[in-house]
Amino acid sequence: MPYLRTDLSALRDPSPSRADIIATELDHRRISDGERTWVVHVFGVHGDDRDLWIQVSDNPDGEDGFVLHLSAWATAQHAVAALSAIHPHDLSYPRVVPVMQRTC
Repeated sequence: MPYLRTDLSALRDPSPSRADIIATELDHRRISDGERTWVVHVFGVHGDDRDLWIQVSDNPDGEDGFVLHLSAWATAQHAVAALSAIHPHDLSYPRVVPVMQRTC
């Protein structure tokens, strides 16, 4: 009987995930709110079947970070628009920025 070898890596989808694409587009992106400019540093991405939570900071060491909460239909451009409307040092706790979230 011949030995059948299965390579599990061949079963994986080689294309980057939505989370990878958005995190890559945000990391080291310069954000301007008109008066102040800052750089986004991405530290983590968490997701489920619907939403993404992306941990970011304006500090390269991650200090004073906050979370972007992206809906299933939010894109990196939506996240940039949400980031342009705030400044990290002006956020109150909990430090979560909703991106394309339904308000009900």
